[in-house]
Order: sequence, then structure tokens, then C-alpha cells
Amino acid sequence: MKHYIYIFTIALLSMAASCKQNADKNNSGDNAGDNGTNNTGNDNRISYRFDKNKPYPYETGVIEYKYTGDIQGTQTVYFKDYGRILSVEEEYTNVSAPTQPKVKQTFINTPDKYYFINHLAKQGYVAKRNDSTVKDQTNLLADVTTIGIDSAMNKNGYKPSGQVEISGKKCQVYKSETGESEFCFWEGMNIRTEMQLGQNVKYKLEAVKIRENAKVGDDKFSPPGDVKMMDYNQYMKAQTKDKL
Repeated sequence: MKHYIYIFTIALLSMAASCKQNADKNNSGDNAGDNGTNNTGNDNRISYRFDKNKPYPYETGVIEYKYTGDIQGTQTVYFKDYGRILSVEEEYTNVSAPTQPKVKQTFINTPDKYYFINHLAKQGYVAKRNDSTVKDQTNLLADVTTIGIDSAMNKNGYKPSGQVEISGKKCQVYKSETGESEFCFWEGMNIRTEMQLGQNVKYKLEAVKIRENAKVGDDKFSPPGDVKMMDYNQYMKAQTKDKL
């Protein structure tokens, strides 16, 4: 159940199972020279310097994505305060599943809290970022906006692997050791994810429209009033009860 909530998020916004597996292999590795930045050098990476007070180079923005493959649907990321506060709205269907369940959910990251909203069930949870009960739910997007791309990628088992252009933006590719998943970052922002989950689910999530410094309403960063919000443990108990 723990991975069900986050498993198809980008990483964006999220830490998929493959990230966890690769991280276990790399946590004991050498992090020398990794100061949370992308830099130019022998690997010819795109120049980008991480600032934890301004993870993104734009104060506000909106990025629209499209899911293709076994997962089909859309995702939209809204951010303000240079990426320190952001919201991820997504609606998709797992077309490879026999019942093809529909998902409509929102994730909100703030400097102090995480929010998850299941719009179909009109339920969600809120948790403090330092809450030990949700430490396994820490997502890749939160890592990127707090410790930087190189540090976050290395922590989760990803290595630089060339550059590509997405929606007119040149981005740095990071691939997992197994080659089953990859992310592509432009100016600190993930604009493409390719993921293989087990043997049956493979998808791509790619930015189709990027709007820098776009106006974003504050309502995007708080749960809607018609959703019942609980703490994390209450929410998980409610989901278990619903399954019985």
C-alpha cells in the first residue's frame, strides 16, 4: 500500500521502487566532489548550480506533462518561491491493468509539510517533513529541491548519461544502473521520466509545455475544502479498512 500512492509520480516527484533498490547499492559509494550541483567538466554536463534557497531559477512556473505507454494521462506541476513550494496534479489510467483503474491525485510539497490528496475518494493526508512515520515516502522531487540534482540522483542510484532536447529545452539525462529508468533535468527541473516497473508496466512522462514565471494562484498549494484530510497513520488505516 505504501508504494501504491507514489509509484507512478515523477519523481517527480516520487521515489519509485527502482530508486530504492538502486539507492541501497549506492549509499555506501564515494560521494567525493558531489556538492549538489551540475557543472561543466570532463563529463560535459550542462552548467547548473544548485541553491537550496532557490532550487529553481524561476520564482514561479507551470509545467504540463503527458503520460504515454502503459500509463496514459496528464500531469501538471505548479511551483512558487523558486520551487520551494510546489504542487503536482495528475490524472492517469494504467491501461496495462485488467481493470484499468483511474487515478486523480495531487501532491503538495512545502518547506514544512507534505500533502497527498486522492480526489476520487475525497481523502488525503498531511505530514510534517521531519515525521519519521513517513520517511519512506520521501520523494525524489523533495530531494532535488533540498539537496540538489547530483546529490539526489547519486543518492537514488542514478548517473549522468548525456543530454537531449525536450520541448525546446536542453536537459541532462540521468540513468539507473539497471537502465530500467531515467530522468532528464533542465535548470533543476525534471522534464522527462522513463520508468520500467516490473515486467508489465513501462511508461514515459514528458513535458509538453513549460511556462517560466507564470502566474500561479495560492489555491494550488493547499488541499481543497471538500477533501477529508488526516494524518498519515489515520489515512493508511482508512485505506486498509476500505480494502477489507
